[in-house]
Amino acid sequence: MATIFITGANRGLGLEFVRQFADAGHRVIATSRGHGEELAALAAEHPEQISLYPLDVNDAGQAAALSAKLAGTPIDIFVCNAGINSPPATIDAIDETGFLKVMQTNVMAPMRLVGLFTENVAISDRKLMLFLGSRMGSVGTNDRGGGYVYRASKAALHAVVKSLSIDLAPRGIACVLVHPGAAKTAMAGARGTVEVSDSVSGMIALLERDNAALNGRLFNYTGEEIPW
Repeated sequence: MATIFITGANRGLGLEFVRQFADAGHRVIATSRGHGEELAALAAEHPEQISLYPLDVNDAGQAAALSAKLAGTPIDIFVCNAGINSPPATIDAIDETGFLKVMQTNVMAPMRLVGLFTENVAISDRKLMLFLGSRMGSVGTNDRGGGYVYRASKAALHAVVKSLSIDLAPRGIACVLVHPGAAKTAMAGARGTVEVSDSVSGMIALLERDNAALNGRLFNYTGEEIPW
């Protein structure tokens, strides 16, 4: 049994990660700003496996308090799932406040959490950090343009995780990015084409590879590698 830490666990991909890991018999530390009825019901179904903790990833104080509470708890797989999209914007109409909010949530918050929970991952058996990346953040596959704010946030996250994969490797920690596909979540809206359950099961299947094969790489949820 592994211990899995998940951010943004109250809906969409995060909720499905909780469901599938719990169904597989793992212990799940599910964190979110508000738990919601579905997550609460799921925790009630698996009281021995799912623990719920409040966490707004942009609240530095709350994140630090949770880190202190979980001090000494091994985290085998750290799933950095929480993130936000940005409203469509042309290059001459970028809202600075909105841009900074997206960057804070999609880039700064993961960096903060890694700083707080690296020790937990280091003392675990699996030592794996999974980050929800995006094909939108891939420079090599960008043939459509647009999406300036979201693309920038994901490209920045990719750069951060690539550096983490180098800096944390001496401690045996692997850092991998996975594009979940156009999953049918509230964030994707009408653009969603992939069932959430299929997206998450694909990402979990990818984690069956050893850490050396995952570290510092960007994959599609179906297992193929995506160029940076």
